[in-house]
Amino acid sequence: MNGKWIVLILLFPMSSVSAETIHGCVNQKSGKLRIVGTLGQCKDGKEAVISWNSAGPEGPQGPQGPNGDPGEAAADPTPVVLVGFTSQTTPGDAGALGMTKLCAAEFTGSRFCTSKEVLLTADVPDDLTDNAWVRPSPMPVSHSRASPGVTTRLLDASGVETDPEFMTCEAWRATTKSGLSLDSDGRFSTTSCTESLRVSCCAEGTE
Repeated sequence: MNGKWIVLILLFPMSSVSAETIHGCVNQKSGKLRIVGTLGQCKDGKEAVISWNSAGPEGPQGPQGPNGDPGEAAADPTPVVLVGFTSQTTPGDAGALGMTKLCAAEFTGSRFCTSKEVLLTADVPDDLTDNAWVRPSPMPVSHSRASPGVTTRLLDASGVETDPEFMTCEAWRATTKSGLSLDSDGRFSTTSCTESLRVSCCAEGTE
């Protein structure tokens, strides 16, 4: 009888039962199995109770599948390049965001340039005039010619080298010291922060 019950259980369609633990009642005469919600639904003296887990034991790990097709190469980022100098001028204490606001007012989507962005510009605007402030793209280097008390000088991507406080008008907040600038032909230098210069503006260009 027990073997008959096992055969019936193995043949029962498991997909029709959603519970993790399945309960059943087996007729002691015919061996017929019926699924119930609880064991208390089995008929005393006429049916035997039985339960099993619908998931079963975990099987062995299968073989590794084949490698998938290679994905598409990532698109190169759109370069940010020089789009112009502002017509409005400002001393070096306008702040980095203040410089960007001046750029955005004249060149949609532009921002205060870095020297590296200027150097990467291939399509140079033809209406550049005078000098303009530019943010440095510095690389710290140890230098024996540092000022007294200063052990590090900044070498900018443009090639300009100076003590750190003379590169950004003291973080673009003061009219003391000096800041990095360039002229319409891309000649970089440091300019006194009291000077009122245009602002170099950069935006995403075309590849």
